[in-house]
Amino acid sequence: MTDVPGEVTRLMEAIDVQGLPDWPADWSVDDQAFFWQFATEGPNNLWVGRYAGTSPWERHRTGDELLYTVEGSIGVTVLTTDGALTTSVPQESIFVVPTGMWHRVASDGWTVQLGATPEPTDHSQAADPREGPDTTADPATG
Repeated sequence: MTDVPGEVTRLMEAIDVQGLPDWPADWSVDDQAFFWQFATEGPNNLWVGRYAGTSPWERHRTGDELLYTVEGSIGVTVLTTDGALTTSVPQESIFVVPTGMWHRVASDGWTVQLGATPEPTDHSQAADPREGPDTTADPATG
């Protein structure tokens, strides 16, 4: 018999993404965003999120972030030196956010997304986080 730590056990089974709303979320925001973290691979947190609406600005200083739209459609806005660039990421599509770029995600309805996010993550509520002092490191990730 192999000794498997509890946090690894849930990785050793098929997970029905449609059934995730029946599981307790690892973290949530105002009944509009629910996230389940499944693993850490190197510097990345591997997660599934179910949400509606617009996220705060965020950036990842240590690597690119991979976003895969499982269900629904999202718009990813990235702040570049030339201004804001928004890209539509429909169901079954992948988007890679480059290292250090401020970005946010918006959806018109409930969306399910899979991600690999390098830590730490900075968040901002500022209109333009490149200019505002309203930037905080995620206390959970540094």
